Amino acid sequence: MKSLKLLLVVFGLIISVQTFAQDYKYKQDPWDKEKTNIFDSYGNKVGYYKVDAWDKSKINVYDANGNKVQTIKNDAWDKSKTNIYDSYGNKQRTEQKNAWNKDRVDIKDKYGNIIGYRQADAWDKDKINVFNKNGTKIGYYKKNAWTGDWEYFEL
Repeated sequence: MKSLKLLLVVFGLIISVQTFAQDYKYKQDPWDKEKTNIFDSYGNKVGYYKVDAWDKSKINVYDANGNKVQTIKNDAWDKSKTNIYDSYGNKQRTEQKNAWNKDRVDIKDKYGNIIGYRQADAWDKDKINVFNKNGTKIGYYKKNAWTGDWEYFEL
Protein backbone atom coordinates (compact mmCIF):
# COMPACT_ATOMS: atom_id res chain seq x y z
CA MET A 1 0.00 0.00 0.00
CA LYS A 2 2.88 2.34 0.82
CA SER A 3 4.46 1.74 -2.59
CA LEU A 4 1.10 2.38 -4.31
CA LYS A 5 0.79 5.74 -2.56
CA LEU A 6 4.35 6.62 -3.59
CA LEU A 7 3.61 5.56 -7.15
CA LEU A 8 0.46 7.71 -7.30
CA VAL A 9 2.38 10.70 -5.96
CA VAL A 10 5.14 10.27 -8.50
CA PHE A 11 2.59 9.98 -11.33
CA GLY A 12 1.06 13.29 -10.31
CA LEU A 13 4.47 14.83 -10.02
CA ILE A 14 5.53 13.79 -13.47
CA ILE A 15 2.35 15.18 -15.02
CA SER A 16 3.35 18.61 -13.79
CA VAL A 17 6.79 18.51 -15.45
CA GLN A 18 5.50 17.35 -18.83
CA THR A 19 5.30 20.17 -21.34
CA PHE A 20 4.63 18.37 -24.60
CA ALA A 21 1.79 16.02 -25.51
CA GLN A 22 3.60 12.70 -25.74
CA ASP A 23 3.80 9.36 -23.99
CA TYR A 24 6.33 8.62 -21.24
CA LYS A 25 7.90 5.42 -19.88
CA TYR A 26 9.27 4.95 -16.37
CA LYS A 27 12.00 2.34 -15.96
CA GLN A 28 14.01 1.41 -12.91
CA ASP A 29 17.68 2.21 -13.44
CA PRO A 30 19.64 -1.05 -13.88
CA TRP A 31 22.60 0.20 -11.80
CA ASP A 32 20.80 2.22 -9.13
CA LYS A 33 17.68 0.50 -7.78
CA GLU A 34 16.52 3.70 -5.97
CA LYS A 35 16.46 5.63 -9.26
CA THR A 36 13.71 5.54 -11.91
CA ASN A 37 14.48 6.92 -15.36
CA ILE A 38 11.88 8.79 -17.43
CA PHE A 39 11.92 8.32 -21.22
CA ASP A 40 9.88 10.07 -23.92
CA SER A 41 8.10 8.21 -26.72
CA TYR A 42 11.29 8.30 -28.83
CA GLY A 43 13.37 6.55 -26.18
CA ASN A 44 15.23 9.70 -25.09
CA LYS A 45 15.93 10.02 -21.36
CA VAL A 46 14.17 13.21 -20.24
CA GLY A 47 14.88 12.89 -16.52
CA TYR A 48 14.68 10.69 -13.45
CA TYR A 49 13.40 10.61 -9.90
CA LYS A 50 15.09 9.28 -6.79
CA VAL A 51 14.63 9.15 -3.02
CA ASP A 52 16.61 11.93 -1.31
CA ALA A 53 19.96 10.68 0.04
CA TRP A 54 19.61 12.43 3.42
CA ASP A 55 15.86 12.57 3.92
CA LYS A 56 14.21 9.28 2.91
CA SER A 57 10.75 10.88 3.19
CA LYS A 58 11.48 13.07 0.11
CA ILE A 59 11.64 12.22 -3.59
CA ASN A 60 13.61 14.48 -5.91
CA VAL A 61 12.91 14.81 -9.64
CA TYR A 62 15.71 15.74 -12.02
CA ASP A 63 15.81 16.78 -15.68
CA ALA A 64 17.97 15.01 -18.29
CA ASN A 65 20.99 17.14 -17.30
CA GLY A 66 20.77 16.14 -13.63
CA ASN A 67 19.31 19.44 -12.40
CA LYS A 68 16.74 19.09 -9.61
CA VAL A 69 13.39 20.41 -10.82
CA GLN A 70 10.99 19.26 -8.08
CA THR A 71 10.77 17.71 -4.63
CA ILE A 72 7.81 15.80 -3.21
CA LYS A 73 7.22 15.20 0.48
CA ASN A 74 4.36 14.09 2.72
CA ASP A 75 2.72 16.91 4.64
CA ALA A 76 4.01 17.20 8.21
CA TRP A 77 0.55 17.60 9.79
CA ASP A 78 -1.82 15.79 7.41
CA LYS A 79 -0.72 12.29 6.40
CA SER A 80 -3.32 12.13 3.58
CA LYS A 81 -1.61 15.06 1.85
CA THR A 82 1.56 15.28 -0.23
CA ASN A 83 3.22 18.57 -1.18
CA ILE A 84 5.19 19.23 -4.36
CA TYR A 85 7.86 21.95 -4.38
CA ASP A 86 9.88 23.55 -7.19
CA SER A 87 13.69 23.52 -7.20
CA TYR A 88 13.72 26.61 -4.93
CA GLY A 89 11.48 25.10 -2.25
CA ASN A 90 8.30 26.97 -3.21
CA LYS A 91 5.12 24.89 -2.99
CA GLN A 92 3.67 24.25 -6.46
CA ARG A 93 0.73 22.05 -5.58
CA THR A 94 -0.75 19.53 -3.15
CA GLU A 95 -2.17 16.08 -3.70
CA GLN A 96 -4.64 14.65 -1.24
CA LYS A 97 -6.66 11.47 -1.02
CA ASN A 98 -10.34 12.27 -1.57
CA ALA A 99 -12.39 11.95 1.63
CA TRP A 100 -15.38 10.29 -0.08
CA ASN A 101 -13.73 8.24 -2.83
CA LYS A 102 -10.81 6.05 -1.69
CA ASP A 103 -9.64 5.47 -5.29
CA ARG A 104 -9.29 9.18 -6.09
CA VAL A 105 -6.42 11.59 -5.42
CA ASP A 106 -7.27 15.30 -5.80
CA ILE A 107 -4.60 17.58 -7.25
CA LYS A 108 -4.75 21.16 -5.93
CA ASP A 109 -2.77 24.26 -6.83
CA LYS A 110 -0.76 26.12 -4.18
CA TYR A 111 -3.91 28.05 -3.19
CA GLY A 112 -6.02 24.92 -2.56
CA ASN A 113 -8.08 24.99 -5.78
CA ILE A 114 -8.68 21.59 -7.41
CA ILE A 115 -6.91 21.48 -10.79
CA GLY A 116 -7.43 17.78 -11.52
CA TYR A 117 -7.42 14.29 -10.09
CA ARG A 118 -6.18 10.73 -10.59
CA GLN A 119 -8.37 7.70 -10.09
CA ALA A 120 -7.80 3.97 -10.33
CA ASP A 121 -9.59 2.46 -13.33
CA ALA A 122 -12.72 0.54 -12.33
CA TRP A 123 -12.12 -2.33 -14.77
CA ASP A 124 -8.34 -2.52 -15.11
CA LYS A 125 -6.20 -2.84 -11.97
CA ASP A 126 -3.06 -1.91 -13.93
CA LYS A 127 -4.42 1.45 -15.11
CA ILE A 128 -4.74 4.86 -13.44
CA ASN A 129 -6.80 7.53 -15.22
CA VAL A 130 -5.92 11.24 -15.08
CA PHE A 131 -8.62 13.95 -15.27
CA ASN A 132 -8.63 17.74 -15.43
CA LYS A 133 -10.68 19.89 -13.01
CA ASN A 134 -13.78 19.54 -15.21
CA GLY A 135 -13.69 15.75 -15.04
CA THR A 136 -12.46 15.28 -18.61
CA LYS A 137 -10.02 12.40 -18.98
CA ILE A 138 -6.68 13.80 -20.23
CA GLY A 139 -4.51 10.69 -19.99
CA TYR A 140 -3.74 7.50 -18.15
CA TYR A 141 -0.94 5.40 -16.70
CA LYS A 142 -0.75 1.76 -17.73
CA LYS A 143 1.53 -0.97 -16.46
CA ASN A 144 3.33 -2.73 -19.31
CA ALA A 145 2.37 -6.41 -19.20
CA TRP A 146 5.77 -7.64 -20.39
CA THR A 147 8.22 -5.37 -18.58
CA GLY A 148 6.20 -4.28 -15.54
CA ASP A 149 7.18 -0.64 -16.22
CA TRP A 150 4.57 2.13 -16.00
CA GLU A 151 3.83 4.17 -19.11
CA TYR A 152 1.91 7.42 -19.41
CA PHE A 153 -0.38 8.03 -22.39
CA GLU A 154 -1.75 11.50 -23.00
CA LEU A 155 -5.07 11.75 -24.86
